[in-house]
Amino acid sequence: MKYFLIIISLFGSLLQAQCDDLLESQCTSSSDCEWVITDTENYNCANFGNQSSCENYSGYGCSWEFSWGGWQNYGSSCVGGSFSVISGICEEIEVLECSEMNQLQCTQNDECNWSENISYGSCSNFNSASSCNTASGCYWYCTFTCCDYGSGGI
Repeated sequence: MKYFLIIISLFGSLLQAQCDDLLESQCTSSSDCEWVITDTENYNCANFGNQSSCENYSGYGCSWEFSWGGWQNYGSSCVGGSFSVISGICEEIEVLECSEMNQLQCTQNDECNWSENISYGSCSNFNSASSCNTASGCYWYCTFTCCDYGSGGI
């Protein structure tokens, strides 16, 4: 039995690791995983001052442009405009237990059945103004029972 539990534990951790190792395109196509955006950074190609850093962002439209215009306009620069780099991670989709779902989630899940949790009582069961007034539909006044119900009761 002990070995069975260890195998189950290892299998569960392998399932979670499957999402962690996926690229965004793989993650979004998996029904067990979801892509979660963790950060967005904004850049401008003009801010990269050397050829290697400019070329690192060539996929975003940056390119190193050589300029040999004489004394007044010498040197080169990175051109291409502004862009954003969005970072994210792939996480396992959390599966809710039926008892954790709200009514809409529950009714959309074929494995769950929504049941109302309604309790009934009598306003006359309360023996103090504080307990009577906290019950929905009850109000405190004294005749015979001292606590009575308004429209609907509890």
